[in-house]
Amino acid sequence: MAAGEETSHILSGLTNQLPDRDPEETAEWLESLDALIQEQGTERAQYIMRSLLQRAARSPWVSRWSPPRTT
Repeated sequence: MAAGEETSHILSGLTNQLPDRDPEETAEWLESLDALIQEQGTERAQYIMRSLLQRAARSPWVSRWSPPRTT
């Protein structure tokens, strides 16, 4: 899978298909991510994001999500 294709799945599968029940909290998380990227770089931000996704995958409280398939 190409990097652009993976990004497309993430963007269309997570944010566009679900309602944002707390836009203020979402904005705070995004602001924190932007600050992390600015202060520590994209490599650190990617590490944090992957860690969060791994934690979510192990959590019994998070429903399983898989990206939509495209043909």
